[in-house]
Amino acid sequence: MGIDNNSLRFLAEAVAMGVDYTSTVTIGRQNYYRLTQTLVLAKLKGAGIVASPADVDSFFHADGAYADGLLRYLGAKTLHSVDYSPYEKASHIFDMNLPTPSEMNGAYTTVIDGGSLEHIFNFPQSITNCMNMVAVGGHFIGLSPANNFFGHGFYQFSAELFFRIFEPSNGFVVERMLLVEDNQTGRGWFEITDPAAARKRVTLMSATPSHIFVLARKTSQLAPFTRLPYQSDYVSSWTATPSTANPSPVDPPLRMGMRESLKTLLPSDIKEWLREKLFPGPRSSPELFRHLR
Repeated sequence: MGIDNNSLRFLAEAVAMGVDYTSTVTIGRQNYYRLTQTLVLAKLKGAGIVASPADVDSFFHADGAYADGLLRYLGAKTLHSVDYSPYEKASHIFDMNLPTPSEMNGAYTTVIDGGSLEHIFNFPQSITNCMNMVAVGGHFIGLSPANNFFGHGFYQFSAELFFRIFEPSNGFVVERMLLVEDNQTGRGWFEITDPAAARKRVTLMSATPSHIFVLARKTSQLAPFTRLPYQSDYVSSWTATPSTANPSPVDPPLRMGMRESLKTLLPSDIKEWLREKLFPGPRSSPELFRHLR
């Protein structure tokens, strides 16, 4: 549950997109991860947030290893945290596998999950809790593992999951959905296409660990999941008629034969090198991931 160079940039840029941090709750307490005061200053300025070295110095160590001061600088007047255990001195101690206390529903302008939901077994309940805690007009921010985090938690997440969760039928709209490679250069940022809009699966094979960053706005007070989400390509198949169904195109036999021959002839290390050089970033359906420069 740490704020690094990439998640700080996402949180800071959210201010310009209308996120109101006035009343914020985090799932788990957030600390600084691989961040220095110099990097914090640069990311705040890069997002158009006025800050001086003295400003950053005043809040960077104000709460020990925790990033509470940073969130207050982004606008949090009320700052709460939720955890199962009191070991990090969270404001609210309860199990996110179970429904949140009713007094927390609609209480926050921003709910931030900075890497906790993947560790909670009952994910449908925990994401419902997050959605319920957001006030109408407020935002959910999710910073979660997406790929190559096998064993990190119970889960790693797909864009399809979050696009289907944060739909108008559940009282939300997605305002931003990014794939972010787990490095500190800031060059591995990709805007993800909604599989429902692409009308096919938005799949991923990546050479590096990657996160999924989500910004969703609550548009109305609805009980989430009165209608359960289904994967969009299956819904399309179920509702298509034979005349409108579009089977996936099949490569001509000659092209398939050449491709298989090359796979057989090239050593695996050469194939890996070619993939990294010719297809950096997401390797599967790269047209569905718009590279942000």
